[in-house]
Amino acid sequence: MSGLSGLDLPQMVENGTPFLDIVSHAQSLSSDGSLSAVAFLYAVQSELGIPFTETRDLFEFFSSDWIPLADGTVIEERWQSILRAHGRR
Repeated sequence: MSGLSGLDLPQMVENGTPFLDIVSHAQSLSSDGSLSAVAFLYAVQSELGIPFTETRDLFEFFSSDWIPLADGTVIEERWQSILRAHGRR
């Protein structure tokens, strides 16, 4: 289990939850409302089995405060590509 208790990434992925909604939910689970990239990458790796070396480039699409710097569809397409590569889609 990741340090983000209650995130349940496998269920969110199975339900087709968009990446931006997953990030928002993860932020809400953090005690102070902040979410570190490391904590999120760890959750993805531990709950979905996707190595951080394959997901870290997602953070190029965000500011340090998790404000999207790219269109949501671009971010979602990259996320879906990662999921497909790991048999999650």
